[in-house]
Amino acid sequence: MASYTAYLKGTVAPITIKQRIVTVKNFFEYCDIEVSLRKFKLKVKLPKSVQKDKKALSKSDIADILIVKNRK
Repeated sequence: MASYTAYLKGTVAPITIKQRIVTVKNFFEYCDIEVSLRKFKLKVKLPKSVQKDKKALSKSDIADILIVKNRK
């Protein structure tokens, strides 16, 4: 799984990598293939997902949106 994770690092977003790894682990569990959590953590380094700070819209932005919407 380590090489699969390394392959994904250059192609998809970090959250997608985590989702795909969880899917693979669930598939292994379904097939009765045991994955040692200790070995998994030692060998597979998942990227950290960076959360962007969310900024609220200002009153003027909301007013502009409503004005544009009412024109249509």
